[in-house]
Amino acid sequence: MRPVLICLLVCLVVSSAGCAGSNILGTTPVDSRVIRLSLPTDEEGIVLIDQYEKGRPVTLDAQPLRIIGTPSEDVVFLYSPGGLTKLVVVDTKGELWGFELWNTDKRMLDPRRLPSGNYTFVAPGSGVYEINSSGDILGFADVPDPTVFQAQVIKSDLLFLVSPTRVYEYHLGDACEVWGWSPPDGSIVDVKRIEPDRFLVALQDPDMVVETNREGSILWTYGVMVLKDTYSVDRRGERFTYVSDGYGRVLEVFSNHNITWSFGSLGTDYPSTCRLLRNAHLLVTDRDNGRILEIKRSDNSIRFEVREISTMRALASARGSYG
Repeated sequence: MRPVLICLLVCLVVSSAGCAGSNILGTTPVDSRVIRLSLPTDEEGIVLIDQYEKGRPVTLDAQPLRIIGTPSEDVVFLYSPGGLTKLVVVDTKGELWGFELWNTDKRMLDPRRLPSGNYTFVAPGSGVYEINSSGDILGFADVPDPTVFQAQVIKSDLLFLVSPTRVYEYHLGDACEVWGWSPPDGSIVDVKRIEPDRFLVALQDPDMVVETNREGSILWTYGVMVLKDTYSVDRRGERFTYVSDGYGRVLEVFSNHNITWSFGSLGTDYPSTCRLLRNAHLLVTDRDNGRILEIKRSDNSIRFEVREISTMRALASARGSYG
């Protein structure tokens, strides 16, 4: 690593503050509603994505999806075929449904499935929504920073938020930041919270992965002069890190920086996210080819696939049940 980058990465910006009070996610009313979509499939496994169960008409510009196989755990992803973004769920039985944030112009980002079976997503410029499998809005947290693109519920009154310039914990009761971290250079594109006090950060400009802690100490880095347009990062155990980048590949990198596995020869031209599943398979969003793949690392076989039957390239942000 070049000395100048080492210097920059050591000089991290860390903040900590205290605030009192408590609040439960969901006490703030919102002027919007979530529509649950019925997503039937035909005999070839093609999802008729625009057949809505609540009376809205079937649109002529529907962009169908093809579902091949079943995932090893529930998968949530975003789909934007030229209209409002839809949050789509495929479960381990092959059943699927979707949600749409209606009566608002807000987008949906960072879909996550909670252990309770509910789902959260970020609506930039608005906040974080929690919904159940029926589409009922159970919770809403106002987030004043319109650039936040990832949100993880730590507790009912505490969120772990990510923007392009900052990672921070946000207390809902008093609407204040209780801890934060910022890189001195570069833009944050993905964050994996490994433990309460450790996390991985994928950066662009410089393109690299940084592991750091709440005190701002640099624990591990990878990617300088190796990665290009870093997209996402994940971790298995203590030694294996997964990163996707603009070279059209997903890499498994050992703690000594050796590449121990890679995927990309099957056409992952834009692997915008790679997420590790509990069985150590990888869930890869291949946005440029309009597909989501569950890949078995031992032989690169594909267990499950969602394929977009169009050229819209609208699939994004796939996660497993515990992603």
